[in-house]
Amino acid sequence: MDTPQGLLLGIESTALPYGVILVEAGEIIFNSLDHEELRQLKDAPALVEVALRETGRKATEITRIMVNQGPGGTSSVRSGISFANSLAYSRKIPVAGVNAFELMGAAAEARFQCPVLITIKSIRGNAYGGWYVNGQLEHSIYGQFNEVVGTLVDTTTEFAVAGAHREQIVEKYPQRTVHDSGQKFGLAPDLLLFLDQFDDRQKVFPQYVLPLTEQSELFKKVSI
Repeated sequence: MDTPQGLLLGIESTALPYGVILVEAGEIIFNSLDHEELRQLKDAPALVEVALRETGRKATEITRIMVNQGPGGTSSVRSGISFANSLAYSRKIPVAGVNAFELMGAAAEARFQCPVLITIKSIRGNAYGGWYVNGQLEHSIYGQFNEVVGTLVDTTTEFAVAGAHREQIVEKYPQRTVHDSGQKFGLAPDLLLFLDQFDDRQKVFPQYVLPLTEQSELFKKVSI
C-alpha cells in the first residue's frame, strides 16, 4: 500500500515527450508534461533535476521510483530504465516497473469501461500487442501486426484501442464498436494507477527492472 513518507519519482521514457512526475502523499506535485519547454527534452536525468529544482526538493528525499519498462523505442526505454536503476542503486531505494500495455490499458479501461487493445510498433511489420481487461493485462503477443490484432480481438464486439495503430484498427472493424482512446504512448501520471501495487512489484539491488523486448518472458509463451 502507499505510504505518505518521502517522494516517489515516476519516469516515462518509451517515447517523446519523456515524462517525469514527483509524487508526495499520493499527489502529483510536479508533472513535466505541464511544462511546454520540457516536452522535447529527451533526457530523464535533466528532467528530474528540473523537477527537484522547481519543487524545492532534493534527490535525497526520493524514497521510491516507478518506471515504464516498455516496450517502446529501444534506446529510449533502455535509457530511462538504466537511469531509474542507477538512481535506485545509488540511493539504496526500491524501483518498480509498469509495462506500457498496463499504463495505456488502465487509463482507457477506466474511461470506456470495456476491454482495451494496445499495440506498439516494432520492425518489419511486427507489433507488440496487449489485451487489457478487468484491471489487468490478460494477454500479450509479439508478431505480424494483422495476426496480433486478429488473435487478441477475436470475436469481441466492443473494445477500446490505444497505442500506435488506433486508426488502422478502427477501420479494420467497421461493424464493431471500437473506441479510440487517442493515446499513442503511456503517460507518467498514469503510473499512479499502479501505486498500490508498488510493494508487489518493487526491486531492490541486486534485483532491477528490465526493459521489455520481443525476447522478454512476457512474449515467449504466446508469440506468432
